[in-house]
Amino acid sequence: MLKLEGDFKVSVYREVNGGNNREIISEQNFSKCQFSDPVKILPINFLQTENAGRIYFEITCSSEHGAFKEAWIATDENKAKEVSLGIIICTFKKEAYIKNTLTTIFQDKLLETKDFKLFIVDNGRTLDKADFTEPKLKLVPNINAGGSGGFTRGLVEALEENVYSHFLLMDDIELESGWCSRSGV
Repeated sequence: MLKLEGDFKVSVYREVNGGNNREIISEQNFSKCQFSDPVKILPINFLQTENAGRIYFEITCSSEHGAFKEAWIATDENKAKEVSLGIIICTFKKEAYIKNTLTTIFQDKLLETKDFKLFIVDNGRTLDKADFTEPKLKLVPNINAGGSGGFTRGLVEALEENVYSHFLLMDDIELESGWCSRSGV
């Protein structure tokens, strides 16, 4: 959707062959646009071949005093399924970091109403199961398989529950408040 005022041509392109070339996906002309009546461009086929790159817009004003105010992407399609987040944290003998990370995650305002679960993969086997009683937490004792082995174990645990649409892999770090909104989760 675009908020425009005046007359415009909106072209949608896709980079191909590593960005050296482009192909036109669609081109539409809009006349006498008003900010109060956003214009809708034709649906875009986002399916890509192995040579296809980013998709971008070119907006050309053909009015003497035209203006572009804003644009956003929306769909008329219903959600295929609700978003549910599996957060996998791999750790090795960093008890203090994990406790602080969990406190920050559970205090995050953005996550208060979200469906998520944390999988703490303990490669050091030093965490106490009694500290992980929250229903949105699962402690996964693991051999010291390194980061990739720990994240793989966490993904396997999360996938077995067959409910998560998205996954976030995190190391045992200190988080600042507001981390979730800045990370795009």
